[in-house]
Amino acid sequence: MNDKMLDLIGQADEKYLREAQGTPQMRIKHKRRLSAKFIAVAAAAAVMTVTAGAVAVAKLSHKESVDYYYNEKMASQIEEKGYVVNQVTQNEHIKMTLENMLVDENYAYGVVTVEALDEVGKKAFINEPATYLFDKEGKYIEKDYLSSMIGIMMIGTHNTSREKQAHMIQICLRDPYNEKKTEIPENVKIIFSKYFEKCNEIHTESQIPKEEFEGLSFEIALKPNVQTLKLEAASGHKAVISGFMLDIQYFGEQVKSFDYEKVPNKLKLNFTDGKSRTLNSDSNSKQRDFSPECGSLGDKECEYRFCFNEVLDVSKLESIEIAGETYKVK
Repeated sequence: MNDKMLDLIGQADEKYLREAQGTPQMRIKHKRRLSAKFIAVAAAAAVMTVTAGAVAVAKLSHKESVDYYYNEKMASQIEEKGYVVNQVTQNEHIKMTLENMLVDENYAYGVVTVEALDEVGKKAFINEPATYLFDKEGKYIEKDYLSSMIGIMMIGTHNTSREKQAHMIQICLRDPYNEKKTEIPENVKIIFSKYFEKCNEIHTESQIPKEEFEGLSFEIALKPNVQTLKLEAASGHKAVISGFMLDIQYFGEQVKSFDYEKVPNKLKLNFTDGKSRTLNSDSNSKQRDFSPECGSLGDKECEYRFCFNEVLDVSKLESIEIAGETYKVK
């Protein structure tokens, strides 16, 4: 079908996003006085717990950045389940921290905190920077190598501070419905530069006009760290699901143009033990279980990608129900 990819994040209605210019949400904590004896006992108990062999959990450098894209629950899960990266790249103008990476067989997503160190740094991210992907030997990875999808991009969002912003890196490793095996390097390097009109003509690192982005790069491991499953409906439509992502094909004769109200907003998960769970995508971004990210609209069929607001365990998944169809794990 003649598809047109739509970036839903950029076109989302304000009711689906946090306040663009609002102040951060206030969390009020009630304090109570604790006796010195109680504090001493608690400290001793903490020491005993550590010495008993407790495993330290890596903490996100800027947890609020991950919370911004998902929610507080998922930010905590990313810490607990070992998806924290905390990789820092910095020059005299900008400091960037790769907070985490979630990688399945088709996509890799990571949240990045950007901190401006001076006025040059404040202006650097007014426009979306260019991003380039290289293998560990320094060889440029052509866009075709990453299939016909969008490849890699940096998404700017509504932020409350110019000195500190949250962005997301998205890498499309392959078309999830292409059966042809694609050899993706397990270790890659992302290099940032100022956007310019001839970005598509870049083929070597020496051609990249870095300027205020000089020296800024991340080294990323693309080996999957969450499970990916393939599914298929009786209609022949296919889907792929992982711990953080769902991509589906479905009938959409009513979807002639993009409309949030017509995007599927319920997803039922059926497990091998007979239990099931229904996820909802409501209008409150902080309460969503999942949210639409981008879509391809055809005359009679659609393809959409959804992002979960928690890290799901799909190891015992049997089928899913969405948009009037049941997709069974292949």
